[in-house]
Amino acid sequence: RIADEGGARVLAVGDRPLTGAQLHIQAVLDIGESDILVSAVAGEEAAAPETGESHVYRVNELGIERISEGVGVHSAVRSGGLTVLVSAT
Repeated sequence: RIADEGGARVLAVGDRPLTGAQLHIQAVLDIGESDILVSAVAGEEAAAPETGESHVYRVNELGIERISEGVGVHSAVRSGGLTVLVSAT
């Protein structure tokens, strides 16, 4: 679920947040067996602000991995083992 916690919009499983203030979660794109795909923008604690950009991230209990590359607005759809990224610059 997406929840507002401590000034950040986070991805949480039950009461346990999987993301923190480094990302502002916009949407859950897909829920897989071992991970969740989300779209997000840089949060208040992000290393780089990336103003105007939206990226796709893979989130699991081990951490967060950005899967979109480059400047722009990115989204994705996933079915089975295939993930299709869509990007606009």
